[in-house]
Amino acid sequence: MADIFDQFTNLTLNNEEARSDADLIKVNPYLTPEVQAIHGVQTGVMMDKYIPILGQIEDIGLVDPGTCGVNTLTDAIPVSQKTWTPKIISHRIPICKDDINVKFKAWMEAQIASKRWEEINDDLKQYVLDKTQEAVTRGIIRIAEFGDTAAALASAGGHFTAGSTVALFSMLDGMWKQIFTDAALGASAKIKRYTIAENTEATKANQLNLAADKAIAAFEYMITEIAPEASSGNLVIQCTKSLWDNYRQSVISKGGAYNTGLITRGMTDKEYGGYPIIVRNDWDRIIRKYYDDGTAYWLPHRAILTDINNIPVGTSDTESFSNLDAFYDKVTKKFYIDVAWREDCKILQEENMAVAY
Repeated sequence: MADIFDQFTNLTLNNEEARSDADLIKVNPYLTPEVQAIHGVQTGVMMDKYIPILGQIEDIGLVDPGTCGVNTLTDAIPVSQKTWTPKIISHRIPICKDDINVKFKAWMEAQIASKRWEEINDDLKQYVLDKTQEAVTRGIIRIAEFGDTAAALASAGGHFTAGSTVALFSMLDGMWKQIFTDAALGASAKIKRYTIAENTEATKANQLNLAADKAIAAFEYMITEIAPEASSGNLVIQCTKSLWDNYRQSVISKGGAYNTGLITRGMTDKEYGGYPIIVRNDWDRIIRKYYDDGTAYWLPHRAILTDINNIPVGTSDTESFSNLDAFYDKVTKKFYIDVAWREDCKILQEENMAVAY
């Protein structure tokens, strides 16, 4: 059975070997934002719990009819609802001391055959725990945003890269699936969409060759077309790195038309027109890894404009997002890390969202 330390056997440590944690070079974690920075988090969410969405009283105020008459309001406050349907997500990582390459001494205090995992250097345990926590955060965001109950490989009529583990996505319909479902309504769709023509190009090279100012056009459309009511919230632009790079190039190329302050804010604070921009490097990574049919990517350039509280991630408790159950079992002589959490994601009010893809 495969083990997370399988590739340690590829190390060829000879002569003077790395013998301490400080000697090791660890790859930087994937650039994934904190969940709370990109989604509102709703706790206490259980199966089939309703989310009431209460509207507002429509316009009132007519000229008084006089003669003791009254203007009676006949319109009802609009009410709608969404339903939380969280799924339980879980994984177990088993680690046996003997699975660690015996030549790799950096995390071994001594080469003692009877040494148990619980006596191995704590640096190795912490390394595995840290990597697991990073993977959990990536998993929460991947499922919330790219979950698709109809997920299938490109060879089977879907969009997923050959060899992908589709089950990593198929537990629920996430944010993007809900956006696409709304778009399929055609004229009655509530989410305003800017179409990025390059997304439909036949080759990756053509797809990634975005026209100049494409990001600005997308941002302008979303800001202009989103429902006026949405502007009362804290709107944030989230976009792929590909669109951010295109915007950054626009700012540089138009240096004469942009004052220094705008260039500085746009580059360092990441904003456009006063709206904060969150660059979703993780979207680019997921799309290029999982949505590649061999010749083209599936919608590689994407952006959304909405309040993060309009796209909440629901869970029974936020502690499950960060708590890891790590324990050593003397019967199997293995160290285990268990992770489990409940999760769902909903677009609460589609009309308070604009997208580009």
